[in-house]
Amino acid sequence: MDQLGPKAIAKISGKAWDELRLNFLVVCGMLLDVSPDAFGELTTTYIKFTIGNKHMSRVYAAMWVKNSKSFTIGIALPEDCKHPLFTDALKGMSYKGLTKYVTMTSEDTIPDQFSDFAEIAYKLRLSELE
Repeated sequence: MDQLGPKAIAKISGKAWDELRLNFLVVCGMLLDVSPDAFGELTTTYIKFTIGNKHMSRVYAAMWVKNSKSFTIGIALPEDCKHPLFTDALKGMSYKGLTKYVTMTSEDTIPDQFSDFAEIAYKLRLSELE
């Protein structure tokens, strides 16, 4: 998973992340599989998923990893994209341009459509560059 920065990998490498790591890696894989140019980099408490790894690249998703019990994903989707798991942004977990949010634990099943949502978000943000 070369597209995921080393700080992000280090963040989830500890024993406390054992239960949540698989869901984390699956979701990261779905977010990064949209393009070879996709990149995920840990900032402070969240991972920015961008079109390329240059400074000021467009963010199409973010994942807040404040603790090893859950993570919250924000994703740039059109308003008409619906899923029962989508919520509004949680306090302290919002990012400009991200419109849908999902919080996941180790017990949650990742929706089959999530890879489709990742692709839609990536293409939406990419189209804004044209």
